[in-house]
Amino acid sequence: MAECIDALLSRKSIATHPAFAAETRAVQLKRTIQSLACAAEVPVCISRAVNAPLYFLTRYYARVGDTAGLEWCAQFKGDILKRAPWLRWDVLLPWGLLTVHDVPMYGG
Repeated sequence: MAECIDALLSRKSIATHPAFAAETRAVQLKRTIQSLACAAEVPVCISRAVNAPLYFLTRYYARVGDTAGLEWCAQFKGDILKRAPWLRWDVLLPWGLLTVHDVPMYGG
């Protein structure tokens, strides 16, 4: 047990663990984007749900020089914009970053 805790606390072990690799996270984010799009269904809702994750995935692919990843992101965004050409994609990012600021308290 102590060895496991020591390994978790060691920065080096976290950085080299495959589950924490940037590539693994990018694949997971791509799957999440696809799942969000399926769940949202309506173009404006899809746009709001995937705008921020797609933005960060695109930045990652650009940083590592992954042209196939960049093409996937552009195609995904393009498919949404074909369904709703009136969307202003550049304005959507702040809406994708909103958080819940006020949660009503129940029971007084």
